[in-house]
Amino acid sequence: MGDTIYFKLKRKKIIIESILLIFFFLSTGMYIYADYKGAEKGVKSIFFPMNLPYDLHPFVDGHSSFVLKDSNDIEVLGIGFRYVTMASPIRDIMAYGHNEFSIIVLCDCCDSKKFLITYIDKYNSVSFREISYEQAQNASYHWVDIKNTDYDSVTKIKSWSFVFALCIFLCFCFTKRYV
Repeated sequence: MGDTIYFKLKRKKIIIESILLIFFFLSTGMYIYADYKGAEKGVKSIFFPMNLPYDLHPFVDGHSSFVLKDSNDIEVLGIGFRYVTMASPIRDIMAYGHNEFSIIVLCDCCDSKKFLITYIDKYNSVSFREISYEQAQNASYHWVDIKNTDYDSVTKIKSWSFVFALCIFLCFCFTKRYV
């Protein structure tokens, strides 16, 4: 009789551990998937870093404002920026496209929508200049639509799936040790 109770408890422990492992792998997979989707949409990624030209990287601040930063974390493009060829400052950034050589940004200025492309200025820093719609369409770019990207949901999924995986891992360790 004592052996049957032992085997029943052992079987319950195995079932509980199996369920915990399944949930752990599901939440870890969800984290990796959210990290991949975030990288695809311009959110900073751990496993899938986006390599943009000129060592630029996209950043979304706490107010959901999109900016491009250089390797020193200095903003080179964002809301309120104004370049020599522009009559009015950038009011909103709607999308950006990148290939291995350059980045094109579609932005809304007060008077119209403009395409800006990266280049190195005479001070050896990254700057932007205005180009026409036809020039922007001639090259092949991977486009990221910033306005249709829900950055908050991607970051929430990543953080909650990480916390969930961590809790499940701790529960698994507890069941291995004490149950």
